[in-house]
Amino acid sequence: MKRIAIISVLVWVFIFFSACTRKYTGEVTLLFTNDMHCQYVPLPATWIDKQPKPLIGGMVALDYFVQKLRTSYPNSLLLDSGDLLTGTPLSRIMVDSAYGGGFVNMMNLIGYDAYTIGNHDLDEGQHNLFKLLDYAILTFSLQIYI
Repeated sequence: MKRIAIISVLVWVFIFFSACTRKYTGEVTLLFTNDMHCQYVPLPATWIDKQPKPLIGGMVALDYFVQKLRTSYPNSLLLDSGDLLTGTPLSRIMVDSAYGGGFVNMMNLIGYDAYTIGNHDLDEGQHNLFKLLDYAILTFSLQIYI
């Protein structure tokens, strides 16, 4: 826990000094997801009265809309606020020596820029979380902010 606190402080100090020394102009578009719980396939929209219920969500649709928005808004960041695990059988399948590794792989393919840890990301234990973080960092597309 002490290691996480030290890393967190160092990251925030780095961000603060980087922001103070550079002058940025222009717009940044933030795209974000949260509480995905390894839900990679579309689900029926239960709140719509229409029958059959239209399917919404899923990683394929997410990738389509992210790529479309990035074309219109090239200065965009794709962020996730955590809770990747627990929810579908995918969270219980070990990929790259970590439960939920397949979902992190999908996030890397979509091109997430940053991710923060949610409480369910610890459901498989700290050891699994660190494996997921290592895998995300090794792909160089996902940066972890603790």
